[in-house]
Amino acid sequence: MNDSNLPPIPRPGETGPQVCETIRLYLAVINDLTPQQKELLSGHVNSCPDCAGELQRLSRTTHLVASGLAHSTPSPRVSSLLADRLPGNSCRNCRSSTERANDERRIPGQYWTPWV
Repeated sequence: MNDSNLPPIPRPGETGPQVCETIRLYLAVINDLTPQQKELLSGHVNSCPDCAGELQRLSRTTHLVASGLAHSTPSPRVSSLLADRLPGNSCRNCRSSTERANDERRIPGQYWTPWV
């Protein structure tokens, strides 16, 4: 990764809060780094428990998000809203997406009075 918007990766042996801040910036984009950049990060992460914990949290979060997205499907409401917008969908007897959405917001008893 060659991005002039990021500060340079700290050299081996550098310490301090600013070093950890910079390392954490690079950890967020670790999959886009060159092998040499990853090696420099690895040296710091192996000697810094805080940055090692940050890498572990980022890895766990990335895994959870990726595994959750693989199994997600849109709700039937989303599918019907999208189908309404497809060219050639000219069902005259179908209710509009606005009508269906209004049904979902309707409060029971709002339009009728139950028998007493």
